[in-house]
Amino acid sequence: MVSGRHLKAYLLAIVSISLAVTGRLILVPVIGAQFPFATLFIAVMASASYGGLGPGLFATALGALGAVRFMLPADGRGVGGGVEFWVGLSLYFVVSVGMAVLGAELLRARGRAELLAERASQDRDQLRITLASIGEGVIVTDVRGRIVSMNVAAETLTGWKADEAPGRLFEAVFKTVDQDTRAPLPSRVMEVLHSKAASPLQDAILQARDGRDRWIDNTAAPMRDGDGSVAGVVIVFREIGERRRGEVAQRLLASIVESSQDAIYGKSLDGIITSWNAGAARLYGYEAEEVLGQPSTILTPADRLAEQSAILINMHEVAEHFETVRMRKDGSVIHVSTSISPVRNENGAVVGSSTISRDITLQKRAEEELRKAQEQLREGDRLKDEFLAILAHELRNPLAPLRNALGILKKADGNSAAARDARDMGERQVHHLARLVDDLLDVSRITHGRIELKKELVRLSVAVEHAVQSADSTIRAHHHRLTIDLPPEPVWLMADEVRLAQILANLLNNAAQYTSPGGEISLTAVKNGLAAEICVTDTGLGIAPEALPRVFDMFTQVSPKESRAPTSLGIGLRLVKRLVEMHGGSVEARSAGTGLGSVFTVRLPLHQAPEIRMDQTQPVSVMASARRKILIVDDNADAAESLAVLLSLDGHDTSVASNGPAALEAMEMAPPHVAFLDIGMPGMDGYEVARKVRANPHLGNVKLVALTGWGQDHDRRRAREAGFDHHLTKPVEPSLLNAVILTGR
Repeated sequence: MVSGRHLKAYLLAIVSISLAVTGRLILVPVIGAQFPFATLFIAVMASASYGGLGPGLFATALGALGAVRFMLPADGRGVGGGVEFWVGLSLYFVVSVGMAVLGAELLRARGRAELLAERASQDRDQLRITLASIGEGVIVTDVRGRIVSMNVAAETLTGWKADEAPGRLFEAVFKTVDQDTRAPLPSRVMEVLHSKAASPLQDAILQARDGRDRWIDNTAAPMRDGDGSVAGVVIVFREIGERRRGEVAQRLLASIVESSQDAIYGKSLDGIITSWNAGAARLYGYEAEEVLGQPSTILTPADRLAEQSAILINMHEVAEHFETVRMRKDGSVIHVSTSISPVRNENGAVVGSSTISRDITLQKRAEEELRKAQEQLREGDRLKDEFLAILAHELRNPLAPLRNALGILKKADGNSAAARDARDMGERQVHHLARLVDDLLDVSRITHGRIELKKELVRLSVAVEHAVQSADSTIRAHHHRLTIDLPPEPVWLMADEVRLAQILANLLNNAAQYTSPGGEISLTAVKNGLAAEICVTDTGLGIAPEALPRVFDMFTQVSPKESRAPTSLGIGLRLVKRLVEMHGGSVEARSAGTGLGSVFTVRLPLHQAPEIRMDQTQPVSVMASARRKILIVDDNADAAESLAVLLSLDGHDTSVASNGPAALEAMEMAPPHVAFLDIGMPGMDGYEVARKVRANPHLGNVKLVALTGWGQDHDRRRAREAGFDHHLTKPVEPSLLNAVILTGR
C-alpha cells in the first residue's frame, strides 16, 4: 500500500519533470539547443531527495519521455536533435539514476537524523520528568564546575531556584560541613574533575540558602562525551535527617540499654536469647557470647519451667513487674522483678520479646527478715501480755495471804498458834515476793549484759543446801517428797555460789509448781568426766515434744492449757540457761511427753579440790554464836525498828538512827561492829554517810552494809566506790543478814 508521502513524492516527480520540460522549452529562444537536459537534472534531484530512489527513477524515466516527446521534433531537428541529443539522453539516464540513488541515501540519512533527534528529545523529556519526580536532588555541572541544571528536589534542599543556580560555581550553591567538627568540606565536583572518577558516598551537613542545616548523603560521578572525555559532573544527594535521627536514637537507646544496671535481654518467639546487655552479664554471670543463641531456659530453675512456657505462649502481651526466681551461671538462685514486652517489626508483627530484670534478692531477704521480725514482735507482744497477766496474778497471790496474815495478827494473841501461823505465812509470802522481784531484776541484767559473776571455789553440796532451803516452802506447800542424792566425795566447782544456788532453786521451784500435789521431786548429781551433771526430776505435767525447743525462751509457758497447774512468770528457766552458760556449762530439758514428768540436766565444769586450811574447819555454829553491836540507819521508822527487833532476837546489840547526821554522831560516840545504811535518805544519803565514815580513822573497823531497794549493777558499783563492804537489796533473808554480820570485812 502506497503511503501518503510516497504518493506526494510521485506527484512531485510529475510536477517537477513537467516544470523542467516546460522551462527548458521556454529557454530554447534564450540558450538554444545546448544543455537540453539541464532543467531535468534539477527535477530528478528534487524528486529523489524528497521521495527516495523510486520517485527519483520515476522522475528520470518521466523526464526522458518528456524530452523525447517535447524536445525532439519529428524531423529530428528539435532542441535535442542530432547525435548530440541521444548522447545527452544517455548521459542524462546515467547521471539521473546516480542522482536518484544519492537522493535516496540522503533521504534515509535525513530520516535517521530526524529519528535520532526525536529520540533524543524524548530522552531529554523523559530525563527531565524523571529528575523532577525523584526525591533525590540532582545537580549537573560543566567541566569548569559551574552549575548547568538542577532538579526540583535539589531546589528544595539547597534553597536555590533552578533559574538562579545555573552559571554559579557549585560550591556557592552546595555548601557542606563535617557532621562532627562542622569544618567546611572540599568540593565534590573538584574531586571528581581532578580524579576523573566517581567519589564514594559521603554523609555531611548541607547548609541551605535559608541558613538551615540538613543531614544529607551525597555522591558525585563524571559525565563523559562520545570520546570518553569528562564533560561535566553529576551530583546526587538526599536528605537523611530522619534516618540520622533514627540512628542517633538507636545508638542512644543501645547506650542506655548497655549502661543500665538492670538486666535487659531479647528473645525470639521460640525463646532463643538474641541480645544481652552488661547488666544481664552482671546479674546472671554469663557473658554475651555464652548465651546468645541459647534457650532462655538456662536462666530458669527446673521448678519454674512451666512458668517459662506460659511466658513464651503469651509473648504478644505485656507482663509488667512480676516477681519470680532465676538461676545464675554458678547455679545459685536469685529473686528478680521482671517485665516482659513484645518486640514488633515495621509491620507490627510480634517477632520476639524484651525482658528487663532487677535483682531483688536482698529486698526479698529483708522482707523475709521483716516478716519474721514482725512475727517475733507479735509473738513477743502476745507473750508480754501473757507475762503481765501472769505477773499481776503472781503478785496478787502473795499479797492476799499477807493481808490475811496482818488481819490475823491484829486480832489474835501474839503467842497464839494462829499468830504464829500468820507470821509463818507472811514470811513465806514475803520470800515469794522477793524472789519474783529478784527474778525480774536478774533477767533485765542478763538481757543487757550487766550481770557479773563472783566466782570462787564452791562445794556443790553447799549450793544444793542453799537451793533446797530457798525452795523448801514451795515444796512443802505442795506436799511433795524431795530426795537428794549427791556423790559421797566433795564436788568442787568454780562458780558464783549465790547464782549456783539460784539455778538449782529455780529448777526445784519449777518442778514443784508443775507437779500435782503429793508428787515426787529428786535432785541427783554425778561426776561425768570433767563435768558435774546435776539432774532435777519430777513426776509432774511433763512437756509436749513441740514445746521442748522453746522451753528456755523468755515468758514461755509450756503447761497444757487445760491443766490447772499454778503459773509462773516464765522467766525462771531463761535465767537458768543464761546463768549456766555464763558458768561455762549447759542445760537440757527432757520429757517423755505430756503428763509424764520432766528432767532438767545441768552440766558444769569440775574444779580441782582446794587445800584444806585449819581456819576452814571451824564449825559455823561457833561463829554464829558471836554477839555484834549493830547500828541501823533508815528514815523509814518501821523498817529500822523491825530490823532492830529481828537482829536483837538473834542476840545482837542493836540501835537505830533516822538520818545521816544522827548516824555519824552515834558512831562517834560508840563505834558499832556493823552499820546497815539505807541509801535513799533525805538530806545526807547513805553514800555520803559511807564516805564520811571511811574518812574518819576512828571508824576504820566499822563494817558498812548498804541495805536498799536499789539493786541495779550501777547501784552496787556506787556502793563500792563510796566505801561499803556489802550491798543488800530489800527485803533480805534473815540468814543472809547473819552471814554478812558474822563474816569479816
